[in-house]
Amino acid sequence: MLNTQIAIRKVIRYARLIAILGACVLPQQTNAVISSSAGVRHVSYVIAYEPTFGNPHLPYTGWMQLTINNGIISGTYRGLSVSPDDPFVDRITPVTGAISGDNIHFDIGVGVSALSFNGRISGNWFDGTATWRGRLYHLTGEAGRPRGM
Repeated sequence: MLNTQIAIRKVIRYARLIAILGACVLPQQTNAVISSSAGVRHVSYVIAYEPTFGNPHLPYTGWMQLTINNGIISGTYRGLSVSPDDPFVDRITPVTGAISGDNIHFDIGVGVSALSFNGRISGNWFDGTATWRGRLYHLTGEAGRPRGM
């Protein structure tokens, strides 16, 4: 019974994240590789993340503008959440990381205050687990731009 309740909570959380992303992304930009040349891609992602454990609440959201050069990720993240406790809201923060096959890792921020993500990337989506200040978060992203940006 407990495993069923946990599974139901995970499905609800995942559905909520997908709904938030769907509402935030411009439909015509869903396949948005902004530009590409000689192994270098410039891509925008809308992301949403929320704590894996504890009381569910509105996910944090943001926009990443990345350059991917031979598997090396660099770029910026801008928090767009309406939640006042989002640590990245209305700030432009550096993003660094790497992609190898279908594995993706990136850090939003630098040092001990960074949100560190590990997951899988497939087509225009990535999904996985992030850690920030000792807490686990479920994080997902879709290629695209936020509405109005």
